[in-house]
Amino acid sequence: MTDDQTVDQMSCYGHPYLKTPNMDRLAAEGTRFGKCFCTNSLCAPSRATVLTGCYSNITGITGNSEKQGDEERINPDLPQFPRLLKDAGYYTALIGKWHIRHDPEGFDEWRILPGQGAYFDPEFIENGVTTQNKGYVTDIITDKALAFLETTDPDRPFCLVYQHKAPHRPFKPAPRHARLWNDIEFPYPESFDDDYATRKVAKLAEDMRIEVSLAGDYDDMPEELSAAEKKRWIYQRFAKDMARAVVGVDENLGRVLDFLDDRGIAEDTLIIYTSDNGFFVGEHGWYDKRFMYEPSLRIPLLMRYPRLGISGQVRSEMVLNTDFAPTILDLAGLPVPEVMHGRSLASILRGEIPTDWRDS
Repeated sequence: MTDDQTVDQMSCYGHPYLKTPNMDRLAAEGTRFGKCFCTNSLCAPSRATVLTGCYSNITGITGNSEKQGDEERINPDLPQFPRLLKDAGYYTALIGKWHIRHDPEGFDEWRILPGQGAYFDPEFIENGVTTQNKGYVTDIITDKALAFLETTDPDRPFCLVYQHKAPHRPFKPAPRHARLWNDIEFPYPESFDDDYATRKVAKLAEDMRIEVSLAGDYDDMPEELSAAEKKRWIYQRFAKDMARAVVGVDENLGRVLDFLDDRGIAEDTLIIYTSDNGFFVGEHGWYDKRFMYEPSLRIPLLMRYPRLGISGQVRSEMVLNTDFAPTILDLAGLPVPEVMHGRSLASILRGEIPTDWRDS
């Protein structure tokens, strides 16, 4: 899972310049979903939904902040798929961004960023102990993920929840990618200069307008730009930096795919690639994700499970992040708890046309 990655930030979904060969490999060797949505476009609520298969009003986490003076916690009575897998004998780990205000539960090992974490030289909390790490966070998260995979027993199933900070603000790519596309102008969304004529509340959302909220992020922005030029300059910078950060994720995803191949377990490993929510990358002149428009709710979803014998499949059914936990449990041969709101996507992954599905 990445943080704030949009479907447009992946070449298999059609980005004109960003090349993501390892994400594309998952799509080519598995299934790409064209209509996947999160049910609450905020980090902590979305992550709680993925773990439990439930909507936010049931998980107990409806926002990213404290609620009435208390930390929001995942409802302890709800089953979470990692705990159910652990109880069934799986070796479980969580590596990377967590962004829920209490310690992870149901994992044999966990190594998480505190809060949002830092892109460079980040701290981690590793099974309750804080450590300092040198380097770029996307690389470090993958180093720790591979270290966990190295310890897995070939005769014991494992579950790795591998979650990146990238490409979340402050949009910091690895130095090796910092100059990508310097000589290219990214295209502007059709709604970039939206005047919000028919949407009064949208017009009032100045804190989401890129020329208002992101201007302070860039000390090197040229002076004497007109308002329109300033807006376009900021868009080019932040859209490219987000894409550059995604390149780092793709490179590191390739390291994990190579490990599975080298270990000889790729055929029997389910991989789910997604993001916690969508994002406005200039649509309606905005950044962030706070309004219930499609750019903030639609998320990438790639699934590869070679044992099912399906490759290069593109599906148009409307699926939700409530469906992830039921799918994982179903393919692991475990019962799906009735409390989960989602439904398994296993039949779709097998290439079947499910009956009684959501309107596609």
